[in-house]
Amino acid sequence: MNNKKEKNHKLFDISGRVYSYISMIMIICVFAFILVVTFRYGWGVLSPKFLITEPNPSAINTEAGGILTPIIGTFILTIIGIVIAFPFALATAIYLCFYTKKGFFKTLVKSAVDILAGVPTIVIALFSLVVFTLPQMGFLSSTVDTRRNTLSGTELIFIYSENFNIDETDENDEILERVELEEFTGGYWNEYGEWTEADEFYDDFVGNVALDVPQYDNIEIIGEWEKIRIAFDDNLDINMNAKQYAETICNFFNQALDDKNIPRDKISVEAIDGKVIIKVGNNAEPLIFYASTNETVEQVLGIMPDEIINAGETREYIIDAAKITDGTVRSYGRSFLVCGITMAVMILPFVIKSMEEALKSVPASYIDGALALGATKWRTIYKIVLRAARDGLITGVILGMGRIIGDTAIVWLTLGGSIRMTGNQPWYAIENLMSTLRNSGSTLTTYIYYTSPAGEGNQFDVAFGAALVLIAIIILLNIIAVVIGKAGIKKNG
Repeated sequence: MNNKKEKNHKLFDISGRVYSYISMIMIICVFAFILVVTFRYGWGVLSPKFLITEPNPSAINTEAGGILTPIIGTFILTIIGIVIAFPFALATAIYLCFYTKKGFFKTLVKSAVDILAGVPTIVIALFSLVVFTLPQMGFLSSTVDTRRNTLSGTELIFIYSENFNIDETDENDEILERVELEEFTGGYWNEYGEWTEADEFYDDFVGNVALDVPQYDNIEIIGEWEKIRIAFDDNLDINMNAKQYAETICNFFNQALDDKNIPRDKISVEAIDGKVIIKVGNNAEPLIFYASTNETVEQVLGIMPDEIINAGETREYIIDAAKITDGTVRSYGRSFLVCGITMAVMILPFVIKSMEEALKSVPASYIDGALALGATKWRTIYKIVLRAARDGLITGVILGMGRIIGDTAIVWLTLGGSIRMTGNQPWYAIENLMSTLRNSGSTLTTYIYYTSPAGEGNQFDVAFGAALVLIAIIILLNIIAVVIGKAGIKKNG
């Protein structure tokens, strides 16, 4: 019986060992295959010039430039992310190891860290865009002003005619609505821009009532209509106040009257304290507001379509200053600073776990001895624990750096797709440092995407050359982490 159990144990041990070896060999083969393919296609473009020149967007490999700014961008982003993440990760790890007790709150913190570790990087990037495009976050990137003056590029059209008479006492109380008559020739232009002959008049009146014009003795049209077209400039100041807005309207209105040779005793327009005053002379014909190309302008003025100003009447239109500008000022939300903060959030759970394990590995005798000698808890952590766990903490930082260097989704969405440094030039000048950090650029991962057939470029060899450099940097970081880890184990016995 014992022999049978011993044989089963040996068989189970051999099976586990074989499975482990097979898994190890498969991982090594996959890594070797990736490395060989990358080396095969990327080695040909590697040269000192490739490493020290800036990219130059081109479909020709020999004119594509190098990867200097993507390399610099990768290191800038890595430094920002680690500098931000390190103190928060260390403080959280210390709290979980030495200050919190088992209970609901500790479980809650650990669960939050675990869940954050499982959130896809694309979700973190989208969350970052929501937050950092707020106007209040403009100091981290640049501001985008989408505001425009509601008057810019707008037209207001009024109709004025000699010998025009309209009586509004009809029993059906119908009023002519949005009908533009260039000349009374037995027809009119309807609201759809179509010319309609007199015998084809149909429902273009309030209430959509089909009309036979001869039945309406209250409407008499003699002579020609004058269309007063007030066309405003496209580049009006967005910071105008109500008073300036009123003066602008008056200036353009009066210019339109002059173009039509309409004297001021017939129609006069002036601006007084943010109001537009329109007066029709006693011996003049009615002035009818016909149309505008922007309803917001009508709201600003408080004017209604088909509004009629009869002879001898004066109308005041009070400017609504709150509606003068349309649009918002928001943050661009893409820069090295924004991307670095987002990267810090992304690597935070991994660095916390790594540092937590490093702190737990410190022998309890170190802590007990320091406390027995009268050291405070914080002094024990600061002087004993952190020094003993230093190598493990550094390893956690290096692994976090590897995560930052290898990420693409966050970089593409929060840093932008520019392969060169934007902002003030030259980007490397000390006085332009903040401008460079607050503007977009690229890293090796986004450069690889940009130049690969999957992106906008088709430079296969160039993409593999940049990929080879990226793999070399990640391998170097992992070697450093392993060396530091072994040195720590040797030092601590």
